[in-house]
Amino acid sequence: MSTELINPNEMNDLVAALAPFMETGALGAPYILKWLQNAEACLQAVRRKDFCAQLADEVRLNKINLEAANVTIDELLNASLLAYKSSEYQGLKAHIQKNLEELRSRARFLSKELEDLIDTSAVNAKENELFLNKNIERIPTGAPFISSLESQLRKDLWRDQDGVAVFSKISKSNPQNYIEHYI
Repeated sequence: MSTELINPNEMNDLVAALAPFMETGALGAPYILKWLQNAEACLQAVRRKDFCAQLADEVRLNKINLEAANVTIDELLNASLLAYKSSEYQGLKAHIQKNLEELRSRARFLSKELEDLIDTSAVNAKENELFLNKNIERIPTGAPFISSLESQLRKDLWRDQDGVAVFSKISKSNPQNYIEHYI
């Protein structure tokens, strides 16, 4: 099975296969093609190494959508078997089943590819670091409380050189350790 996007001819066949079911309100039928296209676009982005912050979430969402598509395709196959029982519809039934089988095969292939991506380190890359500076000093528990009381009692300390209402408390033991209260 190719990992290229579905070409327009295949798309027309798939739309034709789904058309009878879209009108009957088969749950999920209108979304199957969109889910397949989104999953293929996501796979292409990973292969091009177009990583973004939401890539892992997109891969997981596409995997869930493909699982729903697989269930819907199975339901549509069963419905087509029941709907076209008479001999006059055997050609149409065979055509619809062939296209739905191709669609199911494609959805299962993409689902497996996304499952493999979820297991790889490319998608599960390390999250962004919360703090860029690894040398963070611990602040004693009472320091924020004391500085907040002092900031309320000493209003002369409430303005910085730019006139912004802020109170700063610098630690006596470590001048790089300080608290700022913006008022």
